[in-house]
Amino acid sequence: MSESLRDLFQLLKESLARDEKMSEEIRVIYQDEEISQVPKEQVKPNMSLEELVAALKECMEDSIAAIDNSIDAGCKMSVKVKTVVKRFWI
Repeated sequence: MSESLRDLFQLLKESLARDEKMSEEIRVIYQDEEISQVPKEQVKPNMSLEELVAALKECMEDSIAAIDNSIDAGCKMSVKVKTVVKRFWI
């Protein structure tokens, strides 16, 4: 495997590890059974450059979607908390 493919392969493995850690943190924070784990394709060292790039792109898109969902959920929770606090103090 060439050096650039090794670098890309390493980036993909790191991205998958970050996604896994973030998914676990989200599960702990929200403890929502509806949060599902998307099955990961196994990354193999003999994948072509195109396959590695496509897999990395997919991981990045999934990461961005997870971050957006977390932000949306956090904003909704914040609005609910503010509403309850306002009712309590009025």
